[in-house]
Amino acid sequence: MHLLSLYADVTLNHTTEEGAVRLVGGTTPLEGRVEVFLHGHWGTVCDYSWDVADAIVVCRQLGYPRAVEAPRYAAFGAGSGPSWYSHVHCTGTERNLVECSKYTRNLGSACNHSRDAGAVCSSQSHAFFGLYIYMIEMWL
Repeated sequence: MHLLSLYADVTLNHTTEEGAVRLVGGTTPLEGRVEVFLHGHWGTVCDYSWDVADAIVVCRQLGYPRAVEAPRYAAFGAGSGPSWYSHVHCTGTERNLVECSKYTRNLGSACNHSRDAGAVCSSQSHAFFGLYIYMIEMWL
């Protein structure tokens, strides 16, 4: 059976670019479960080793200058369909999530959807905001 036939219920969008990302399930467009468009289908990203550097890349790819949080354990609800990547590791300088190091051995079934990664972005770009986030991370 072909991998993509397993996910026939996932919405197919021919105008979406390969490697595009979106945030789903948040209360604002700035937050949600991270989903990436690959092989004609939207799918999720596992939260194994997921951190703010990864969320920074997602937020930047969506046009937001900052990431505030990198929620884990399906904080914005469990996705459905393929689970594309696990163990994503971005440095924070990549232009998009596809450029980040990641584990793709189980492409399409990388993890259970209870481990879907999320991102919370900010539209604020001033330096004080970045310092504030750094201080929160150090406190945790």
